[in-house]
Amino acid sequence: MEIRIQPQRKVVPMFGIVMVPLDGSELAESALPFALTLAERSGGELHLVQVAATLRPFTPSGAPDPDGPPSPEEARERSTRYLEDVRSRVREAGSPVGVRTHVLSGRPVEALFGWILKEGVDQVVMTTHGRGRFQRIWLGSVAEGLVRSAPAPVLLWRKEGIGPPDLTKQPSLSRILLALDGTESSESMIPRAEEMARLFGASLSLVGVIPALVPFGSPYLPHAVVEEGERGVRRLWLEKHLGRLAEEIRSRGVQVDHEVVLGPPAHEGILEQGSRKGADMVALSTRGRGPGTRLLLGSVADKVIRGSTAHVLVNQAPE
Repeated sequence: MEIRIQPQRKVVPMFGIVMVPLDGSELAESALPFALTLAERSGGELHLVQVAATLRPFTPSGAPDPDGPPSPEEARERSTRYLEDVRSRVREAGSPVGVRTHVLSGRPVEALFGWILKEGVDQVVMTTHGRGRFQRIWLGSVAEGLVRSAPAPVLLWRKEGIGPPDLTKQPSLSRILLALDGTESSESMIPRAEEMARLFGASLSLVGVIPALVPFGSPYLPHAVVEEGERGVRRLWLEKHLGRLAEEIRSRGVQVDHEVVLGPPAHEGILEQGSRKGADMVALSTRGRGPGTRLLLGSVADKVIRGSTAHVLVNQAPE
């Protein structure tokens, strides 16, 4: 009797390729300790990427400007040397993670977007400033462009402390808040947030926020009563729904709780719950349509990113 042995399928880690965009600053490099830890614990590899300058410097007479920005060739050489230096520092820190470096050309957001698609990047990790300063630099930044358009989830890591990052340090997470509204779009983040919690031994909080009634709604009292009643029905449904999701997640070995909040605008409810629960990461889904697109500035994701002091994990929900 012939016995056929079926080949085992290779398990592809959820965070198989972790990409960190770098610009040469200590701020950008502050994302490295978490990215390295994530790649190591998930069995993935780290990709360090820098977009080199592409404009040729010229004087008004048409001659090369020696004091201007570097030529494209010089810029690529500088970027290559810099990324190799970072890779050497990672090795010296004793990290077992495989590290690859890539120098790109073009406009940063478009170049990074294309590379993410080409390489099949699973997770982008990049640093942002703390709340106050980040609010001022958010619009027009590479971080904004990637959050709005990247075909891979983006983790905005808040820089902790001062000085250069310690590449031997393994950052920790204690609680991840996952914002849900009962839609499939918002729930597309569940597997990623759950796996992140599992890798870091963190607990997961499922939070649903039902916004307050619009203050400029119908002045007719019976209408307001009906609307308030509908909110109550939705709250009961969402509480049961989140409870079922929590049971499923708990059965897979992750500590989880759930809560539905009535009253404030969605972003305020998420921020308040994050602060009350001591969450060090907030995860939520949003929508985008490719490089260069803009979501409404009043979107929940935008306001959470602007107002949160925690790290923020954003996922582009499938259409």
